[in-house]
Amino acid sequence: MISFHEPELPPGVQEAVKAVLESGWVNTGPKVRELEEAIAKRLNVSPILCLNSGTAAMEIALSLLKLEAGDEVILPAWSYVSAAHAIIHQGGIPVFADIQEDFTIDLQSVAEKINSKTRAVIGVDIAGLPCDYAELKTLVQSRNPEIKLIADAAHSFGAEISGDSAALFADLTAYSFHLLKNFTTIEGGALALTSGSKSEKDSLLQECKALSLHGQDKSAAERMGSGTWEYDIVSCGYKFNMTDLQAAIGLAGLGWYFSTGLPKRKELWNRYYEAFKEVDWAVLPVGENTYKKGTYHLFLLRIKEINYKQRNEIIERIKKSGVSLTVHFKPVPLFTYYKAKGYDLRGLPKTSEAWDTTLSLPVYTSMTSEIQEEIISVCKLCIQTYLAEQGV
Repeated sequence: MISFHEPELPPGVQEAVKAVLESGWVNTGPKVRELEEAIAKRLNVSPILCLNSGTAAMEIALSLLKLEAGDEVILPAWSYVSAAHAIIHQGGIPVFADIQEDFTIDLQSVAEKINSKTRAVIGVDIAGLPCDYAELKTLVQSRNPEIKLIADAAHSFGAEISGDSAALFADLTAYSFHLLKNFTTIEGGALALTSGSKSEKDSLLQECKALSLHGQDKSAAERMGSGTWEYDIVSCGYKFNMTDLQAAIGLAGLGWYFSTGLPKRKELWNRYYEAFKEVDWAVLPVGENTYKKGTYHLFLLRIKEINYKQRNEIIERIKKSGVSLTVHFKPVPLFTYYKAKGYDLRGLPKTSEAWDTTLSLPVYTSMTSEIQEEIISVCKLCIQTYLAEQGV
């Protein structure tokens, strides 16, 4: 079986982890701060707070809004559940918008859903491609300058808009460094704070740091370094801190990711594109355009004129032929928890179509050209044979 994913762990990781283990300090400390500074410099975005997951970053971002009963947050239905869950955890109401052709949130759908109860809009970057954040920002500001724009950039670490980091266009950006992501700390994430003056962002960073550690105003490393053990609890926070062990993995891989990982992923993505543009049943994804540059996290292939049941049968046939595939994503309103709350896909035609027709092909840097050719060959044969049998 050709696997759907293999971890992106570059050379030097084992040595970096060993050095931290031998240092005597493995919890949140100097390596975490070093990684934060390295990411901020690489993305030209500051400040950065590293955390134990992308979900933690989203939880803290939403907690800063101080949501009250009845407050709404708009996000795309085509997403993983983490952002929607975080809205509910923070006392808000998720409002699901439709997507556009490139799988990112549709501006017209957002415009139709903004009202006096809207406190934020979350754009979810899909398969490495960032949302249209410049246009989203203009839309949000024109309707209500108090509405915050949050980027769920779990798939798009390093993506750009008009040559700048995509994070610069949102008020808050949540990154994921989970094992399945392009850049990984095994488990981890980060929050970028981009809105406001330097003093405002510095104040916000201190609030977020406390929130990430039970509301504690100083970390253990800071307490040891300051010469006093005493600390205060200034908020009802969480346990979201990243460890130096995780940060060491990230530091070992950060330069490699931008110099080697991203170019390799783009090469693999382009090879898929060239292979599938030859067939008339395929709808091809967008990797980048004239102003958006993605990170080629996934290759989302759509098959024309099929339904959900047929899509699943195609995936099973491909798996039986030795290639592991999956789907990104099952729309959030279709899960039992959300259906019980009254959500569905009515009024979300692009999301419904994507759910019926999309499958995800593997993209990872250790993939050889021989393995990729096998994936392409198996997928083409299985899909074409199935469509012929079904008379599609």
